[in-house]
Amino acid sequence: MFHSQVDNPFEDDPFFSSFNVNIEGLPMGRTEFRYDIDDEFFQRLPFSTINRATVRVDVVFDKAPDTYSIEIELHGEVEVPCDRCTELFFHPVEGSHRIVVKPSDKVKEIVRDEGLMLIPRGTTVINIAQDIYDYIVLSLPLQIKHPEGECNPEMEQFLQKYMVRESDEPSKSSTTNDSPWSVLDDLLEQSNESNNDS
Repeated sequence: MFHSQVDNPFEDDPFFSSFNVNIEGLPMGRTEFRYDIDDEFFQRLPFSTINRATVRVDVVFDKAPDTYSIEIELHGEVEVPCDRCTELFFHPVEGSHRIVVKPSDKVKEIVRDEGLMLIPRGTTVINIAQDIYDYIVLSLPLQIKHPEGECNPEMEQFLQKYMVRESDEPSKSSTTNDSPWSVLDDLLEQSNESNNDS
């Protein structure tokens, strides 16, 4: 996901300051937040392939004396291109994610790594916009496709026309076996024939 510290829009764009969580001012225990992510969130990110979205994000920040946790729950949809027909469509996104936040004397800036966030000791504010973006993108499947039968019909016809069908593939019996094991197969067959003759 997005981890570059150069020209980081999550830090440089004032729009994302609304995702700041003042951890110093939070009471001990659980505090709930809600964010409604719309088109503007993604349109402010130059690297994002998502332009339109309606996603509800529920966040629970659990504060303990020297450690914290953030629970992020997503429900909604984002507009993405179909990998099959390339047409834009809305794909559902949902999921629950937990981040363990630990203050550390060994880091000078926030470090994120698979559910763990290390923050410099004394940090008073955490911005969770990047985490929300990462988890929305991670909620999408590796292959993004329309539900069956909903692809662009013109593109479907094009794909059907040029797709290789099994019936069009040459049968094994009509092709030469170029496998490196074919020589061994031939030797085995000759050996069997010799044994049968004897």
